[in-house]
Amino acid sequence: MQNSFALIALSGLMLTWLAACATTDRPTRSETLAQLRDDPRTGEEVDRICFTRGIDSFKEESRYSVVLRRGVSDEYLVVTRSCPDLERAQSLAVNGSGSCLRRQDSIRVFTSAFGPSAGDTPGFNRCLIDRIYRWDGDAMDEKTMDEDATDDVSDIEGDG
Repeated sequence: MQNSFALIALSGLMLTWLAACATTDRPTRSETLAQLRDDPRTGEEVDRICFTRGIDSFKEESRYSVVLRRGVSDEYLVVTRSCPDLERAQSLAVNGSGSCLRRQDSIRVFTSAFGPSAGDTPGFNRCLIDRIYRWDGDAMDEKTMDEDATDDVSDIEGDG
């Protein structure tokens, strides 16, 4: 009797948790991919990145993507199939075949700046790469500046 009560209570908790997860306002993967395709910073799709040892920084771009950077202007958007810990990542490691990173390779994300730690969820920190694009971080700034300039001209013409 106690076992069935515990099982029912556990089932109820699981249903509540699943319902809470289903009602988040996070965009779906399809919506995120569509937004990235429309983003002026997203360039042409490439089949590999061959500077994996020279990556000097990264930033999460969305729940499913990360921008890897080498130097000042060498940036790539890496889209993953799923990457639960990406938003908490303080460091990452690339697991590529050879010296290049390709589709089907993976990124491992860690919640510590020093690599794997006790806070990392084993198995959940591996993110399978789905697509790789060139990335132009300045493109958004240029688009914003163009829109601001158009707004300023409209304001001046409207005042005349």
